[in-house]
Amino acid sequence: MNAIPLRKAALALACVHPSDRRWLLGRLPRPWRAQLKSMVEEARLLARVAPDLADAVLEDDPRPLRADTPVPRLLIAVLDGLSETWAARMLSILDAPSAEMYLANCDATRAQAVRARMDAWPGNCPPALAGALAEHLKLASEALAESMEAA
Repeated sequence: MNAIPLRKAALALACVHPSDRRWLLGRLPRPWRAQLKSMVEEARLLARVAPDLADAVLEDDPRPLRADTPVPRLLIAVLDGLSETWAARMLSILDAPSAEMYLANCDATRAQAVRARMDAWPGNCPPALAGALAEHLKLASEALAESMEAA
């Protein structure tokens, strides 16, 4: 079993009534039960010490991270420097009007290729990747703005 879902399951079990926990553990396959029992005790301590942290870990936030969009000329310059695949991923964290503006300013071949990769992207961008992309967009657009001012 994957470690992250196993930890989440242990934390969730630690937060329920002991009789419910026993009932749930009793219905799991034996190997999972053994793994979870020891983890549940650790998780119970965590849930007592930091209940807000336990809630945050168990909460799955379905809202995608959205990046702040730089001015159009900087956005276009940054995205033009990326491959079609990475440009599509970057556009997945921007608002729809910004994505459409970028695609309208590309040559038709690139716009079609980027759009195809956007359509193939499976739903929301994973949060860690979205954060990294947002940070890259911010830093790259700031660096580009500085170089344009210096020129």
